[in-house]
Amino acid sequence: MTDWTNWYKLKEKLLSLSNSNDWSSAENEWILDHIYYIEKWETYETCSCGHYPIQEVCVIINSENNNTTIVWNVCIKKFIDQIDSWNLFDWLKRISRDLSSWPSKELIEYSFLKWHITEYEYNFCKSRFGKQNFYWKQMKFRQTINQKILDKIQKFN
Repeated sequence: MTDWTNWYKLKEKLLSLSNSNDWSSAENEWILDHIYYIEKWETYETCSCGHYPIQEVCVIINSENNNTTIVWNVCIKKFIDQIDSWNLFDWLKRISRDLSSWPSKELIEYSFLKWHITEYEYNFCKSRFGKQNFYWKQMKFRQTINQKILDKIQKFN
């Protein structure tokens, strides 16, 4: 996001939804709630900065008053660095192209944190992460886990 007008609009929008009146305090009120990826162009979202269309959507929540808003994956990097959303979306695209590939450690952690996968699935992913040789059942289970993650994070309609 190189357009300063958009950055100004985003700050104004977030300030209006924050308890604090100054940006240095207000930006600390916001945390990433969840992400989703939109497949169909008819349902693309608009970022709080005004940028349209966005496919990689980050929903942020104000920890002080529970207000929520939508922010583009590019914009969120300007003020929230608690999680690498670029990495999440890159790996999400990777597993959508090939269900047998490994999700990143960040995507596994995020999916477990958001209850997209069970503790058993999480532990399986952690214990098998990066290993090359699999039994057929293990590969099938990894594909099932990846599909679960995709089903929770991709928005098709």
